[in-house]
Amino acid sequence: MPAAPRRPSSSSPRARRAVRIAGVAALVTGVVAAVLLTVYVGNRALVAKAALQSAQARLVTFRAELGQPGAPSSAALAVRLRHDAAKAAAQVDDPVWSAFETLPVLGPNLRAFRQTADLTDRLVRDGVVPVATAADGISVDSLRPKGDGSTSSR
Repeated sequence: MPAAPRRPSSSSPRARRAVRIAGVAALVTGVVAAVLLTVYVGNRALVAKAALQSAQARLVTFRAELGQPGAPSSAALAVRLRHDAAKAAAQVDDPVWSAFETLPVLGPNLRAFRQTADLTDRLVRDGVVPVATAADGISVDSLRPKGDGSTSSR
Protein backbone atom coordinates (compact mmCIF):
# COMPACT_ATOMS: atom_id res chain seq x y z
CA MET A 1 0.00 0.00 0.00
CA PRO A 2 1.55 3.28 -1.07
CA ALA A 3 1.95 5.95 1.56
CA ALA A 4 -0.44 8.87 1.34
CA PRO A 5 1.19 12.16 0.47
CA ARG A 6 1.96 14.11 3.54
CA ARG A 7 -0.05 17.29 4.03
CA PRO A 8 1.35 20.20 5.97
CA SER A 9 0.14 20.06 9.51
CA SER A 10 -2.51 22.69 10.08
CA SER A 11 -2.67 21.81 13.70
CA SER A 12 0.60 23.44 14.56
CA PRO A 13 0.31 25.99 17.36
CA ARG A 14 1.36 28.80 15.06
CA ALA A 15 -1.34 28.00 12.47
CA ARG A 16 -4.06 27.64 15.12
CA ARG A 17 -3.05 30.96 16.63
CA ALA A 18 -3.21 32.69 13.23
CA VAL A 19 -6.69 31.27 12.57
CA ARG A 20 -7.86 32.31 16.02
CA ILE A 21 -6.51 35.85 15.58
CA ALA A 22 -8.16 36.15 12.16
CA GLY A 23 -11.47 34.92 13.60
CA VAL A 24 -11.36 37.34 16.53
CA ALA A 25 -10.42 40.21 14.21
CA ALA A 26 -13.35 39.39 11.90
CA LEU A 27 -15.73 39.16 14.85
CA VAL A 28 -14.55 42.48 16.32
CA THR A 29 -14.78 44.16 12.91
CA GLY A 30 -18.33 42.84 12.45
CA VAL A 31 -19.44 44.00 15.89
CA VAL A 32 -17.91 47.46 15.40
CA ALA A 33 -19.54 47.77 11.96
CA ALA A 34 -22.93 46.73 13.35
CA VAL A 35 -22.66 49.24 16.20
CA LEU A 36 -21.59 52.06 13.88
CA LEU A 37 -24.39 51.33 11.40
CA THR A 38 -26.94 51.20 14.22
CA VAL A 39 -25.74 54.57 15.51
CA TYR A 40 -25.89 55.93 11.95
CA VAL A 41 -29.51 54.78 11.44
CA GLY A 42 -30.45 55.95 14.94
CA ASN A 43 -29.04 59.41 14.24
CA ARG A 44 -30.95 59.62 10.96
CA ALA A 45 -34.13 58.55 12.77
CA LEU A 46 -33.70 61.26 15.39
CA VAL A 47 -33.09 63.95 12.75
CA ALA A 48 -36.12 62.78 10.75
CA LYS A 49 -38.27 62.70 13.90
CA ALA A 50 -37.26 66.26 14.78
CA ALA A 51 -38.02 67.41 11.21
CA LEU A 52 -41.46 65.75 11.28
CA GLN A 53 -42.25 67.31 14.65
CA SER A 54 -41.20 70.71 13.32
CA ALA A 55 -43.36 70.16 10.24
CA GLN A 56 -46.29 69.26 12.48
CA ALA A 57 -45.87 72.47 14.50
CA ARG A 58 -45.57 74.53 11.30
CA LEU A 59 -48.71 72.89 9.91
CA VAL A 60 -50.67 73.87 13.01
CA THR A 61 -49.38 77.45 12.64
CA PHE A 62 -50.13 77.40 8.91
CA ARG A 63 -53.70 76.22 9.49
CA ALA A 64 -54.32 78.81 12.23
CA GLU A 65 -52.95 81.73 10.21
CA LEU A 66 -54.36 80.83 6.81
CA GLY A 67 -56.68 83.61 5.69
CA GLN A 68 -56.22 85.74 8.82
CA PRO A 69 -55.62 89.47 8.35
CA GLY A 70 -52.07 90.49 9.12
CA ALA A 71 -50.84 86.89 9.02
CA PRO A 72 -47.49 86.13 7.44
CA SER A 73 -47.39 85.02 3.84
CA SER A 74 -48.93 81.58 3.51
CA ALA A 75 -46.47 80.79 0.72
CA ALA A 76 -43.54 81.59 3.04
CA LEU A 77 -45.01 79.36 5.75
CA ALA A 78 -45.50 76.59 3.20
CA VAL A 79 -41.88 76.86 2.05
CA ARG A 80 -40.64 76.33 5.62
CA LEU A 81 -43.09 73.45 6.04
CA ARG A 82 -41.87 71.96 2.75
CA HIS A 83 -38.26 72.20 3.95
CA ASP A 84 -39.02 70.24 7.13
CA ALA A 85 -40.98 67.54 5.32
CA ALA A 86 -38.30 67.17 2.64
CA LYS A 87 -35.59 66.93 5.30
CA ALA A 88 -37.43 64.10 7.06
CA ALA A 89 -37.95 62.23 3.79
CA ALA A 90 -34.29 62.65 2.82
CA GLN A 91 -33.12 61.22 6.15
CA VAL A 92 -34.99 57.95 5.65
CA ASP A 93 -34.16 57.60 1.94
CA ASP A 94 -30.91 55.74 2.48
CA PRO A 95 -29.56 52.31 1.50
CA VAL A 96 -28.46 51.57 5.07
CA TRP A 97 -31.95 52.48 6.32
CA SER A 98 -33.44 50.17 3.68
CA ALA A 99 -31.15 47.34 4.78
CA PHE A 100 -32.22 47.82 8.40
CA GLU A 101 -35.87 47.58 7.27
CA THR A 102 -35.24 43.88 6.61
CA LEU A 103 -34.38 43.14 10.25
CA PRO A 104 -37.00 41.02 12.01
CA VAL A 105 -37.89 43.21 15.01
CA LEU A 106 -36.78 46.71 14.05
CA GLY A 107 -37.59 46.55 10.33
CA PRO A 108 -41.37 47.03 10.35
CA ASN A 109 -41.07 50.13 12.55
CA LEU A 110 -38.42 51.65 10.31
CA ARG A 111 -40.52 50.86 7.23
CA ALA A 112 -43.58 52.55 8.78
CA PHE A 113 -41.49 55.57 9.76
CA ARG A 114 -40.12 55.87 6.21
CA GLN A 115 -43.60 55.56 4.71
CA THR A 116 -44.91 58.26 7.07
CA ALA A 117 -42.07 60.64 6.19
CA ASP A 118 -42.53 60.01 2.47
CA LEU A 119 -46.30 60.50 2.68
CA THR A 120 -45.91 63.72 4.65
CA ASP A 121 -43.42 65.02 2.11
CA ARG A 122 -45.74 64.20 -0.81
CA LEU A 123 -48.78 65.74 0.90
CA VAL A 124 -46.93 68.95 1.67
CA ARG A 125 -45.29 69.15 -1.76
CA ASP A 126 -48.37 68.27 -3.81
CA GLY A 127 -51.14 69.60 -1.57
CA VAL A 128 -50.19 72.26 0.94
CA VAL A 129 -47.66 74.22 -1.13
CA PRO A 130 -49.94 74.71 -4.18
CA VAL A 131 -52.89 75.68 -1.97
CA ALA A 132 -50.73 78.08 0.03
CA THR A 133 -49.33 79.67 -3.12
CA ALA A 134 -52.83 80.12 -4.55
CA ALA A 135 -54.22 81.46 -1.27
CA ASP A 136 -51.34 83.86 -0.61
CA GLY A 137 -52.75 87.32 0.01
CA ILE A 138 -56.34 86.12 0.34
CA SER A 139 -57.96 86.80 3.68
CA VAL A 140 -61.46 86.78 5.07
CA ASP A 141 -61.49 90.59 4.80
CA SER A 142 -60.54 90.50 1.12
CA LEU A 143 -63.61 88.34 0.39
CA ARG A 144 -66.12 90.81 1.94
CA PRO A 145 -68.09 93.06 -0.35
CA LYS A 146 -66.76 96.57 -0.75
CA GLY A 147 -68.80 99.62 0.13
CA ASP A 148 -71.48 100.12 2.77
CA GLY A 149 -73.01 96.70 2.25
CA SER A 150 -76.46 97.94 1.17
CA THR A 151 -78.02 96.34 -1.86
CA SER A 152 -80.78 98.71 -2.81
CA SER A 153 -82.11 98.46 -6.32
CA ARG A 154 -83.98 101.51 -7.67
